[in-house]
Amino acid sequence: MYSFKTLSPIDFENLARDLLQSELSIRLESFKAGRDEGIDLRYTTTKNRSFIVKAKHYAGTGFSGLLSHLKQKEKSKIEKLNPDRYLLVTSVDLSPANKDDIRQALFPHIKAPKDIYGKEDLNNNSFYRGVLSMEAGFLLLELRYKDCSKHFVGVVFSGR
Repeated sequence: MYSFKTLSPIDFENLARDLLQSELSIRLESFKAGRDEGIDLRYTTTKNRSFIVKAKHYAGTGFSGLLSHLKQKEKSKIEKLNPDRYLLVTSVDLSPANKDDIRQALFPHIKAPKDIYGKEDLNNNSFYRGVLSMEAGFLLLELRYKDCSKHFVGVVFSGR
């Protein structure tokens, strides 16, 4: 099972985007890193219905830190945005009771437990494992490139 601990927050957000786009067969809008007013990813229909996705990379913090952050920081942002649907993707291990606690904390914006994707959900089927393997492969290539590039020295030719 992939733990996601090695991913940066933006890499985790991009992974969440890739997985949800594939599962939901839609294109989610992505935005630059930084302050996002509660929107990591967004989907809007032609009838101005929208849903918001928040990716929370709290693998090291755990459930209590995630729930506290959602209540103290995210809930007011969600209420201001008032989306038709709100999805949460997190790198935290979640139990059914944890999902119920999150749903209750963010009521009425999270409509069902299926709108909360925990670590197990992200690892739960062969398609996701394929995307995760592909993402991990790209990450390894990037790390190899960075590791090799430190051994190269710029050479400047003068004259001839």
